[in-house]
Amino acid sequence: MKIKSIALSLSTLYLSSFVAMLITWTLAGTACASVSHSHDRGTQSHDSHDQKESEREHDSHKMKGAEHDNTHQHDHEGSTVGQPAPSARATKIIRVTTMDTVRFEFSSELDLKDGDIIKFVVTNQGKISHEFSIGDAMEQQAHRDIMAKMPNMTHEDGNTITVKPGETKELTWQFKGGEEVVFACNIPGHFEAGMFEKVSISASHNHH
Repeated sequence: MKIKSIALSLSTLYLSSFVAMLITWTLAGTACASVSHSHDRGTQSHDSHDQKESEREHDSHKMKGAEHDNTHQHDHEGSTVGQPAPSARATKIIRVTTMDTVRFEFSSELDLKDGDIIKFVVTNQGKISHEFSIGDAMEQQAHRDIMAKMPNMTHEDGNTITVKPGETKELTWQFKGGEEVVFACNIPGHFEAGMFEKVSISASHNHH
């Protein structure tokens, strides 16, 4: 009887140990799985953050690119009818008013001589944007072709300014003879509606 009792006790002890080991292995496996899942979530979160940062940078570059595309500038502003000049060299000031009747109003008669340096002070009294551009007929046509493709383009060139409602801007120009000068607003539809002025440049007062 004692031997059977001892054998039964040993069997119970072994069984208890085996169950304890199973419980330990199960808990360890669950903990590892939890750690692994947490790591995966952390990696996914990090990857998502990097992707969002990349998308933000891409959008920022696109916005800057769009801004650049909508602003038109030239390095060389020479024309067959003259060139930009410093405002301090102006020998005459002419005030120009742009209106939504798609017309220019000049404060004085456009009596242009070869060599004249005139500062144009342009005020937009309308409720839509207008341009004030100086060039010959071919240059203005090329300008209109560009504007037809990019109608929202704004200009800050030596020969063209975009004037928003209520704004006043200046453009100083030295005229030279040889071609008829065209003052124009090339915003789509404005020139076609009559927003331009054509003037011949006569010989200089000192010309002999």
